[in-house]
Order: sequence, then C-alpha cells, then structure tokens
Amino acid sequence: MMNWNNKTTLHFTNGDLEKIQNITKYLEKQDFFSNESITKSRVFAIILNVFYELFVESNSRTSYQKRLNTLKKVTSKDDYRILQELQTIKQLQNMSFYVALSNYQNLKELNSDYTPEELRSYLTGDSNEINILLNRILAIQKQDIAHNKQIKDTRRKAK
Repeated sequence: MMNWNNKTTLHFTNGDLEKIQNITKYLEKQDFFSNESITKSRVFAIILNVFYELFVESNSRTSYQKRLNTLKKVTSKDDYRILQELQTIKQLQNMSFYVALSNYQNLKELNSDYTPEELRSYLTGDSNEINILLNRILAIQKQDIAHNKQIKDTRRKAK
C-alpha cells in the first residue's frame, strides 16, 4: 500500500467537479479497475499517470496544444486503418521472404555451385547469375504490366 506524506487541497469549479465524477463513473465501469476501489485519490493518480505518459514521457518536445490536437484527431477508424496497414506490411514481408527464397532457388538452378556468399551487388554487373535473374524479373514485370493494360482495355471496350 502506498503511503502519502502530504495532503493537498484542490479547488474546482462545478464543471470540473462534474468532469471528475464522470471520470470516476467511467473508470468504475472498466474491467481493468474491477479489483480495486476507485477513490478520488486513485482517480487523480490515474489522471496524473495518463497525462504524464501521453504528454511528458512520450512527447516531451511537442507543445501541449499541438500534442492535444494530435491526440484529438486519433479515432477508432485510425486504429482500424493502422491495423490494416500492419496486416498488409506483414503480408508483404511474407511475400518478400518467399521472393527471396525463389530468387535463391533460381540462382541455384542457374549455377548449382552458387552459394549466398558469392552474392555481389547487381550494380557492379559482374555476376552473370544475378544479371540473368534480374532480366527474368524485369521480363515478368513487363508481362504483368502488359497483362494489366490488356485487362483495362478490355473493360473499357466492354463499357
């Protein structure tokens, strides 16, 4: 149990007291606090910690008003959008991993003695295997672009 050494008297307007009561009611409804008593002291400790984490600790160089405006702009839609973006990034990472594996496999097919230690920068142009692989990738890319253009043209003509 925490021991407090100082008592402090706080003065609030009626509007501020109503806000504190609403915060208390809100906190009492939260499962996170279900095993503790929500006293006024606890409410102020929570408010203090939240303010500290959101304004001082995580963004101490940003002005109060700018940080407050930033936090006000965050919505549940933003959370959903960010989650979708993270899922997309995860999918891209997985694809990148498989592309890397297939590239290695292609290099091994071109030269069965190839080892990853032999990998050179494609900028130097002195690796025949990498040049062949890059040409394959560019050819696939060109085919994909042409295929997509053909699909778009077909859809335009259908309209």
